[in-house]
Amino acid sequence: MKAARTRRARALALPAAQRQALALGALKSWSSHIFLASLFWGLWLLPFGGRVWRTRAIPRVPGALLMVGGVGAVLSVFGELLIRGYATTLLSDYATLPASLGEIGSGL
Repeated sequence: MKAARTRRARALALPAAQRQALALGALKSWSSHIFLASLFWGLWLLPFGGRVWRTRAIPRVPGALLMVGGVGAVLSVFGELLIRGYATTLLSDYATLPASLGEIGSGL
């Protein structure tokens, strides 16, 4: 409990502008990490979709959707990196939709 009070006292010792700058830096760092993680989430869907496709324990449609969604997720990451205004394009709205449908289908 004493450590929490000490951290709070140290934080309040900083000027408000510096606290806000530190908070903004933390948010930007978090955003960068999520962006990098989304690349690996998309890459993971490719082998997962291949396994679902080959297993025949469930229909092949979820496997195909997972693979298409994995490609869409990777394209979405590189689109954000390379294309200015990518977030406002129609492709960005629908690129990961097949992955979502495939993940729901594989959970059934």
